[in-house]
Amino acid sequence: DTITMPATEMEKPSDIVADKDGVVTEIITRKGVPLVHAGDEVKKGDLLVSGRVEVLNDSKEVIGYQYQTADADIFVQTVCPYEEKMERAYEKKIYTEKERRKYYLKWNDIKVSVGTTKKSVSTRRAADRGVSVDIRRTFCTSVSHGMEWEREYRLQKKLYGKEEVQTMLSENFHRFCGELEKKGVQILENNVKIHIGQNLATAKGTLTLIEPAGEQRETEIIEVEQKQKGNSK
Repeated sequence: DTITMPATEMEKPSDIVADKDGVVTEIITRKGVPLVHAGDEVKKGDLLVSGRVEVLNDSKEVIGYQYQTADADIFVQTVCPYEEKMERAYEKKIYTEKERRKYYLKWNDIKVSVGTTKKSVSTRRAADRGVSVDIRRTFCTSVSHGMEWEREYRLQKKLYGKEEVQTMLSENFHRFCGELEKKGVQILENNVKIHIGQNLATAKGTLTLIEPAGEQRETEIIEVEQKQKGNSK
């Protein structure tokens, strides 16, 4: 004979397994059987909390299992690598005095240009383009008027200064840390350093974190045969 006690219809038997490498710092189990304790080192995929609970007889023998949806708060200490590279060289737009503006009036699908400036933009250089629109609607008609413009510019090579690079890399790093904290991650130690070269700047290092760990995995259902009375000694 066998004794198998499944989870309720509202639950699915599941374990909690590690979703990252680290050292367990805290585990609070509400359902299931904890298989690790604070201080234990775990690898991704290791079983942390089992949803299979042993059912014992008076002789402390396993006669079956009760299945649950494992539920626990588990935190592990991990080491997270961080690296961001940034080219110091960039191109800056230098605008010239050449520009072109075209005013128009549009009624439903009919568009009429009402004027163009005399200045023209050289086709050999790049130009910014934009549109300014004012739309008026009356019953089934749509009337709009606006201005289309182009402004000529040339690209000039520039080099970010050391302070600019330091500021930009620091701001990106602080945003990264802020996103971690929003996810409930605690930063214990910051070993990220900024190195600025002639052409390339790098923020690189590691962060020591305490973060939530664990993901659900379906519990394997097993059966245990009960020992029959009268078996040979």
